[in-house]
Amino acid sequence: FPCAGSEPRLADFRISYDPAGSVCEPLAVRVEALDLSGATLTGYTGKIDLSTTSNHGTWSVNEGNGALSPLPDNSDDGQASYQFDLSDAGVATFAFSNTHADLLSIRGTDSSEGVVASGGAVEFLENILRLSPNDLLGDDLIAGRAHQYDVSLIKRDDSGECGVATDYEGTHLLDVWLDRTSNDPGGAGPEVRGENTLQEAGNESGSGSVEVEFTGGQADLFIKPVDVGEYTVRLLDASSGYARDLAGAAIPIPSTFTGSPWTARPFALAVNAPGNPGATDANGGVFRAAGESFRLEVAGVLYDAADDSDGDGQAEPGANVWDNARAVSFGQEGESTVLKSTLLAPAYGEADAFFPGAEPIADYSGGIGGRDDYRFDEVGIISVSGSIADGSYLGASIARTERMTVLSPDIGRFTPSYLEVRLFDEGTLGSACSAGALAFTYLGQPFSWQETPTIRVIPRAVGS
Repeated sequence: FPCAGSEPRLADFRISYDPAGSVCEPLAVRVEALDLSGATLTGYTGKIDLSTTSNHGTWSVNEGNGALSPLPDNSDDGQASYQFDLSDAGVATFAFSNTHADLLSIRGTDSSEGVVASGGAVEFLENILRLSPNDLLGDDLIAGRAHQYDVSLIKRDDSGECGVATDYEGTHLLDVWLDRTSNDPGGAGPEVRGENTLQEAGNESGSGSVEVEFTGGQADLFIKPVDVGEYTVRLLDASSGYARDLAGAAIPIPSTFTGSPWTARPFALAVNAPGNPGATDANGGVFRAAGESFRLEVAGVLYDAADDSDGDGQAEPGANVWDNARAVSFGQEGESTVLKSTLLAPAYGEADAFFPGAEPIADYSGGIGGRDDYRFDEVGIISVSGSIADGSYLGASIARTERMTVLSPDIGRFTPSYLEVRLFDEGTLGSACSAGALAFTYLGQPFSWQETPTIRVIPRAVGS
């Protein structure tokens, strides 16, 4: 049993949001409970008190199963509390609305644990570029797939009315860059396509730009991650002059996003067994003896439309995703992978005979990792799938993370290591002649068993 007090405890909150917000629309605020190591405290069920330095704004829950108080929040004082639910896995996302043109920061406090944390500064503006998903997969960003986004200029006019700035027309040159989180592995930036294509978004404002065609204040933008990561794509209209200062200079218009930060996940966790003949029935080649150790490898792979015929962002059953290109930074973000097996044959075999390795796979290079201490202690054919050890890839939802799991091609056959033969019953010899009081058999005379002997053949695994 663990010693008292050894359970992970709250050490900090990570409070994340865009540096620019709109007075017209809610700002997405993500709160993540952290343990002493800086990892997500997935078992956190405490209460956080939310507040702002301006004492303005109202709160609602975007993603989370806990309880918000007050509900609804109509006070416009910037204060609310949220009781985390265990199913939140230590992460909740809120919608913070503020109609005041404030420069503020957001603070979170757990009084019972003595933890106080603050996010960065955010400026609420009357003109802002809103970047939002306009894709069949919503905000489920997958490495290797182009996702469609809507870019709209949202403004509050002189009468206080909010809406899309329909007079924001034509082609505008927008700066594009990435705002990476501390969890981001630092891989290649995504490809961004408007009227032209920016091959890779950089890490600084001014490092790249793309031309975007606006009609009635709205435009389409296509973003294709080429690797995994956790970041937000930032846009800036620094030169159109849609808004100007007293000297006539263009006032820069930044962007905001409803769900920052973004998680670009692998399409799938592909599993491979080197040297596997891929037997599909009892006539197939032999892979290993039961109980013999073997190597399994896992790779985070990029999207391939051929593996996703229905376009739901999840590999089809039976797809061989090991052939896909690699997300080369997978594993460098600190995630690890656990494996489990599914018995394919025989139909009534032992399903729980897979030994899943002493530890998760945590050492990756080029998006691939593996271990050599797996074994299957029975006969048959199995398939193996991988999943993220903590259940949430870079803070993405559990549902998104589970979509990365796919069964490997058939692994096997596994056969007995040896056959143990035991004499179960010695049997009894019969006599050729039994007419007299004493049964006998002449030398050289044929005879048979009165009771046939019985032997037992036991298939054994290595070490058994």
